[in-house]
Amino acid sequence: FLSRWTKLELCRLQMLPDLKLFLSPHNPKQSMPRQLLTFLAARKEAPGCVGCTALLNQHGIYRNMDWISLGVLGTYTILIKRKYPTGAVSVEVGVPLLLGTVTAVVDRNDYTPRRMVAMNVTNPCDDFVWNLRGRIPAAYYNRFLVSKAVLEAADEMEGISEPPPMGPFHLTIGRASQFGFQGKMVHFYQGADPGTHTSRQLGRSEFLVSCNGNFRDRVREEAGTYLVRARNAMHTNERTEQIRAAGTAAQDGIGSLQLSHVNNFETVYTVSMEGDTVVLRVNNGFAATSRAITLPDACFAYN
Repeated sequence: FLSRWTKLELCRLQMLPDLKLFLSPHNPKQSMPRQLLTFLAARKEAPGCVGCTALLNQHGIYRNMDWISLGVLGTYTILIKRKYPTGAVSVEVGVPLLLGTVTAVVDRNDYTPRRMVAMNVTNPCDDFVWNLRGRIPAAYYNRFLVSKAVLEAADEMEGISEPPPMGPFHLTIGRASQFGFQGKMVHFYQGADPGTHTSRQLGRSEFLVSCNGNFRDRVREEAGTYLVRARNAMHTNERTEQIRAAGTAAQDGIGSLQLSHVNNFETVYTVSMEGDTVVLRVNNGFAATSRAITLPDACFAYN
């Protein structure tokens, strides 16, 4: 069926991680299909939207990617290796035709630790201002951020750069260091004031968790987690409550991602990085408990 796709349809595919933004009431463009999808999204989930759970602790960075697979995404998950003039290499977990980045590991091959980035989608808050001029899709922003970090040999990926992303999402960044694992979660367009960003640093907590709830909607903050009072996207509260109840997030990141609700029928892949060791699990559902595949160092070799 891909042979019948037009360039416009391929371009629309690149917006898939931004689907919650386009289905929100902030979108001034009205159409019957959009209104129907918005209605369905308000009742439960936006069809095709990407959900996920990201976790940082003192041992590493961990993420589940939840996406309605329909028996396809787990089967056709691919690793994309990009080589840069500086000698750096990035390995991204993706699917065919999606050109942006949702999960990536970067090795600058300069004896510094590898870095991992992963995004979670979220809904806009009520006072989000619709203004897409000069902004880029979330997945393209992540790819731009990775390229910028390796080409400029930045000490770390700051997670806020120009041009800005189109709308809100969560970006988790982590790397090992001589002082233990370091990382943060950036919440775009979810700061204290409308249109601003905010972030949480791992150093201030034993662990951090982010699902799909908007950070401005947060209530009942506890340790490195929060619940939301509205727009409980992809059952954010239920997944967060499971992680809280288990009490394993600080010590067992992958075990926390394997909990019920957190690991579910939409979980198509799980990526973890402890130190420089990157482990991938892939399936058409419940991927967190699938066979673990450790990526060899050859994946990050420049030649």
